[in-house]
Amino acid sequence: MTVVTAGLPRDEHPATIFSSLTLRNEIILAAILSTAFVCAFGYVLISQPHKLGTVWDWDYFEQLDWVGAHTIAHFHQFPFWNPYKCGGMPMLANPQSRILAPLFILQILFGQALGFHLEILLMLALGWSGAYFLARLLRLNPLAAIACATIYAGSSWFSLHLSVGHFSFITALYLPWIIAMLWHSMTHGSFVGAAIGGLLVAVTLDGGGVYQVTQVALMAGLLAIVIAVDRRSAMPLVMLMLFGAFAVGFSAIKLLPAYMLMLRNPRPIYRSEYSSLSTILAALLSRDQTMTKATVGWPQFEIGAYISVIAPALMLVGIISAPRRVMPWLIAGAVFFLLAMGEIIPRYSPWQLLHLLPIFSSVRVSPRCLIAFALNASVMAAFGIDFLCRRGSAGIIAAAMLVALCGFDLWDVNLPNLGYYVDRDPPPLSEDIGFHQVWNQSTGSMYPMTRANLGAMNCYEYTGFPTRVIGSNQPGYRGEQYLLGPGNVTIAKWTPNALTYDVVAPRDTTLVVNQNYDDGWGVASGNGEVFSYNDLLGVRIPAGTQHLMLIYRDKYFSLGVIITMLTMLAALLLWFAERRGHGLRATTNNEAPIGTRT
Repeated sequence: MTVVTAGLPRDEHPATIFSSLTLRNEIILAAILSTAFVCAFGYVLISQPHKLGTVWDWDYFEQLDWVGAHTIAHFHQFPFWNPYKCGGMPMLANPQSRILAPLFILQILFGQALGFHLEILLMLALGWSGAYFLARLLRLNPLAAIACATIYAGSSWFSLHLSVGHFSFITALYLPWIIAMLWHSMTHGSFVGAAIGGLLVAVTLDGGGVYQVTQVALMAGLLAIVIAVDRRSAMPLVMLMLFGAFAVGFSAIKLLPAYMLMLRNPRPIYRSEYSSLSTILAALLSRDQTMTKATVGWPQFEIGAYISVIAPALMLVGIISAPRRVMPWLIAGAVFFLLAMGEIIPRYSPWQLLHLLPIFSSVRVSPRCLIAFALNASVMAAFGIDFLCRRGSAGIIAAAMLVALCGFDLWDVNLPNLGYYVDRDPPPLSEDIGFHQVWNQSTGSMYPMTRANLGAMNCYEYTGFPTRVIGSNQPGYRGEQYLLGPGNVTIAKWTPNALTYDVVAPRDTTLVVNQNYDDGWGVASGNGEVFSYNDLLGVRIPAGTQHLMLIYRDKYFSLGVIITMLTMLAALLLWFAERRGHGLRATTNNEAPIGTRT
């Protein structure tokens, strides 16, 4: 007896799900179409590879990225500490830092601008191909998969967020791959699918995608519940828990330091948010998606997620033609749509109830949920295209025309936002003067100051980071290091994570470093004891002459590495076990699982 799972024979490997074309030819076709999509939606990055943006958060993320890449390439250190902002703060632990993202290496190899452009182009390709794969995993035909991929990756949420420098939001392009792996694990009882999905969640968090991780968690839970109810089986919930365990384990290398930092520096919670039905519908269906568009409540770049005026009709066709197969995506999409509206019901709205959960307690800007809605909408629209393709030659022609019109519509709507990616050349780089802290009037000047080897004390971060550091342009400045008693101290070598001093002290004294104190600092060589001196980095040192070195290490990083490595080992063991046991039986022939075409 052949076991059927989600419309696939149990002995059929997920890589062989393509039926209309040979696997090799379809991979070639998907690669060509993905490349064409990238060229169309990212041509500005290709044509001006050495320019970067300037609007809103470009300064914030440019500064974070440059410090990480510069620390590695120039100082040959892992960037645990960022001395260039807020008087000094953890770098790896910053929830929005991207130094662990796999494609971040491109900035180290090719420089910031070109490396970032290459990263965006590759991420666009990943997002398109992931949505294509998800649709094919759902047994939709290739043309329907093209529609799914184009609507999601071409939705205006991407161009709008990138136009204002929301680098972390590009991790939402991993979402189709994560959901595809999770779907496969829940419908096939695949340990490997759950492990790969968890690994991709970790990659998302490593890329600064905090919001994207919360949306993945919610969408995963919704899909698991719907599939479990439909099948009357606990298997999807088991796979959901396994997926969550792998996500936490693989993420530990970044999650643990970030969690501890946020415990010490919590983010204020904003719950009073509301967007009307007309506002949300306009965010999805209005062709005016320019970054500068004035909207009610939130700026356009926070709420826009245009899915094309053609998509709703295709979604309706998909819902009517395959209601049971569409049901998981319809329910998940409805939930994210309601969440995007915010407080639609006083005290008991989904948005408020969601904030009772610890993971979601600091999430703000409810319309950002439209990114996850766009994925669900693209899947539902793909079901509509699939239905047309099964109506014969006329249906295929009509479907092809609709997909082409949809792609052009999305490209045309996104076009005005592309120019914001390439406003200027990077500011001058200078290390002619020694590093010193400066009070800057604008929080939008962190990036040029950092490249000039200056610490931007007045900074912008996910929450407030008060500092007692004194800038070189402020009264009371005593230098970047000084002794409280008699003696002399000079900087022998300065790097972001290690500070070396020559100290001459006639009696016991205290060395004060003009940076914020953090318990990750310690004495690597010489004699001394690190402590907090009025929230600054202080070192009690004995009398005498010495060569003193201070090094910053994130103590939670080491624990995170151990957990991540153990998780990797567990994933490998499960992979071997699954190969021997051929996976788990998710359903039987006399069951009618979601995704089965009848």
